[in-house]
Amino acid sequence: MKIRIDGETVAFEPETQSEAMELELLVKTMGSGLKEDIHLKADGFYSRRIDSSALFRLEGLSSDEVKKGPLMPFDGDVYCYTCGKKKHLKAGEPIPMCCGKVMDILN
Repeated sequence: MKIRIDGETVAFEPETQSEAMELELLVKTMGSGLKEDIHLKADGFYSRRIDSSALFRLEGLSSDEVKKGPLMPFDGDVYCYTCGKKKHLKAGEPIPMCCGKVMDILN
């Protein structure tokens, strides 16, 4: 995964399909900016000579959100771009997995 820092903005560019799926889940878990009380904070420190990865913690998630995964931020539809399945969810319901990844929120 490539990471670029530009002022207050951090861009993550996945280099594999697996990284793309993980990044998609991270963005959905954080609510795409809709829930402002969730923050990504460094957990400890990172030294490339010692560590193979840096750890970060999502702060602001309830224990239920941690267990369930990403929740629907508003009443609306989710869609699987792989198989075409569409489902209506109410705000607060967990976003289901389909075809091996979290379904996408439709606006």
